[in-house]
Amino acid sequence: MSEQISYFDRFSQQACFIAADGAQAPEIMHGRLIFRRYYRDSAKTQEDAARSASFLLDTVYHETDRFLRLQRREIDRGGLEICAVPLQQICPAAGEGFLAVYTPAAPDRSDPDGENAMLAARGIHAESLAVILAGKDASSCRCLSEEEAERLLRILQEDSSLMERKS
Repeated sequence: MSEQISYFDRFSQQACFIAADGAQAPEIMHGRLIFRRYYRDSAKTQEDAARSASFLLDTVYHETDRFLRLQRREIDRGGLEICAVPLQQICPAAGEGFLAVYTPAAPDRSDPDGENAMLAARGIHAESLAVILAGKDASSCRCLSEEEAERLLRILQEDSSLMERKS
């Protein structure tokens, strides 16, 4: 069996996205992150856009989760499986082209306080963090522009039902 060789470049980029943690209201976050741009060939002329987007999604979610846990002096759980759903399923007013990225809650969870309130309001049981990025699916995601982030944040804030838990 042959070993798959990865061709990529690392680059630093200012990232802009929306994060909602637990019962906290969503907020715009900015940060400089290091991403990878993957290629299909050794000459690095044919970008593997799906793989690059997937790496961006993982990096933004896990680095934000790690940062928030450090602030709360919690243990970094690392390596969690993440899911992405169209934001339109959670907040129809947001329109198409945006994703909510989260870690599914354990099925036997007995503490609803650790769940993400924004997602729980729509019947999605998720751990505390949800990150919102642009893209139709995980293979096409990207960071938000400042304008997109500000517009989406206003829409999310206006939809007060997003912070009310479903029974």
